[in-house]
Amino acid sequence: SSADNNWYGVTYGNGLFVAVASSGTGNRVMTSPDGIVWTIRSSAADNTWTSVTYANGLFVAVANSGTGNRAMTSGSFVLLPVNWLSIHGNLNRVKQAEINWRVAEQNVIRYQVEKSSGANSFSSIGSLNSKGDGDNDYTFTEMQTLTGTAYYRVKQIDIDGKSTYSSIISLRNNNQPRISIYPNPTKGLVTVMVGNNLLNKNVVLADMQGKVLQTIKISSLSFTINLAGYPVGFYVIKIDNESRLKIMKE
Repeated sequence: SSADNNWYGVTYGNGLFVAVASSGTGNRVMTSPDGIVWTIRSSAADNTWTSVTYANGLFVAVANSGTGNRAMTSGSFVLLPVNWLSIHGNLNRVKQAEINWRVAEQNVIRYQVEKSSGANSFSSIGSLNSKGDGDNDYTFTEMQTLTGTAYYRVKQIDIDGKSTYSSIISLRNNNQPRISIYPNPTKGLVTVMVGNNLLNKNVVLADMQGKVLQTIKISSLSFTINLAGYPVGFYVIKIDNESRLKIMKE
């Protein structure tokens, strides 16, 4: 937490977590966009705040001490550029992850889709520009086939450079392909993951005209290929002309 106070209540509304405490001097409120990184805020009074809730665009907290001021409200915490209405995902017929979300937005520039193999360290896999102010729906399809289980979230970025995150969802593919690459798109380095049956075979990086750019012998189940020196565009990773995956260099 942001301070060693006695935190009694926490709620979530309009893309923000808000917690209140029964102790502390002028800092009995803290807020967080993701439930992980918290920022200390000043409370209206140093009361023993024991509960907080959110409804109709307003946070309301109540306390069991104070003289005529045992309730406080705040609209300042809800001035966020986006209200996350829903987010869900599914696998399409070729086992690619499709992430769908619905928002009420204002002054948003873009949305960045992020992925993690363990729901802790996320990397960007693509982005979509904002459709403009209002209630909007978005769909993002990951280029690569999903292998095993992965976790996804969406990051919103507004015109001031501030950001909030959606909740995290997970997807699982039980029918794993023999090769997968991550991240895709990439600005340079990609990680290739293969099954045991592909050890000691050759993996080839080629352009869309079929020109071979790199050939690597597979000696481990996970290895990297560097595309940093190649122009922006699409490339193909293939193994002994059996497994093929398209990758985009940004």
